[in-house]
Amino acid sequence: QYTGVIVNTVKELYPNFTSYTLSYQRTISFAPFFFAGFFMTKESLNAVYKIIKPSMAKVLLIVTGSLTILLIEYTPNLEWLFRGSFGIKRFLAHDESYLMKMLLHYLLSAWICLLVLIAVNSKKSILTKWGDYSLGIFLFHPVFVFILRKTEFMNEWSGDTQLVFYFALAFIIVSCLGSNLFAAVSWFITSPYNTIKKLTSLLKPKAEEKNTNF
Repeated sequence: QYTGVIVNTVKELYPNFTSYTLSYQRTISFAPFFFAGFFMTKESLNAVYKIIKPSMAKVLLIVTGSLTILLIEYTPNLEWLFRGSFGIKRFLAHDESYLMKMLLHYLLSAWICLLVLIAVNSKKSILTKWGDYSLGIFLFHPVFVFILRKTEFMNEWSGDTQLVFYFALAFIIVSCLGSNLFAAVSWFITSPYNTIKKLTSLLKPKAEEKNTNF
């Protein structure tokens, strides 16, 4: 919704532009978290680790998750806040305050990120590995989403069964996309700068050889 003004402006130059072009909407939505991580130093990260004990962070993470589920369950239209532009019309029903709910969304997301950082801490774990390969997970997970949308074999399942299945499937998908094998296969896409350097280094000797022949 808040990207609509920019989208309408760009449309004057590029009529086919939408909030989904080049993942523009996601880029804007995730920008605060990207910049927070980009500008965070090692010293500030160590300071974050000391705010709460890791054991307490894990407890608060469980409590926050449980309360969030209850809040979404019993607050009309609040669950549509987490569905992006697909749920914006339902979300803004009955003249509800969009600004307040967006603020709640960002505050809740920031709080959960803080708890996850403290809970994981500086110790290496499977989450550390997934974090290192998060770009590959982000880029390739839609393939599985599109496949699931095309299938209907779960339509007759109960909501609880579907929830457990999706959690298990998400874990399997992330484990595959966050593996060393997949990282080795997809590095030329997830690390374009290194790919360009590699191609440049391969082409450079040929260019030098060509110049010496002249």
